[in-house]
Amino acid sequence: MRRTVCGSCIIFMDAMRLEKLRQVDLNLLITFAAIAEEKSVTAAASRLLLSQPAVSRALQRARAMFQDDLLVRSPRGFELTLRGRKILQELEGLLPKMEHIVTPSLFDPGREKSHFRISGPDNVCSVVLPRLCRQYANERY
Repeated sequence: MRRTVCGSCIIFMDAMRLEKLRQVDLNLLITFAAIAEEKSVTAAASRLLLSQPAVSRALQRARAMFQDDLLVRSPRGFELTLRGRKILQELEGLLPKMEHIVTPSLFDPGREKSHFRISGPDNVCSVVLPRLCRQYANERY
């Protein structure tokens, strides 16, 4: 276990967890969640814009990674195993957070709290800055 001090808090990082996470293909988690929600490999493939064989192979890899069937065929489509249910429950909270991390945030100058420093050559600043300041004063960014 490696100990890292970050500001006023201490973060313990378990090296084994990070090692396992590096070995995981996160796309398998997305594919597993889609199959579980759709209860069909074909429907999940359509939703993910992938071929049905690619989604089937991803399910095989996810099963190997988790060492569990995760989903079993039934007359009503795929049904989750106990382990599959637990994993999907965790993913329902994690996937939206992961999506939020990778989605670029929109810049709203009216709500932005950051400080900006504008600089440039004198001839550009003498033309651009007065107009920019007038727009800022009138709140028309």
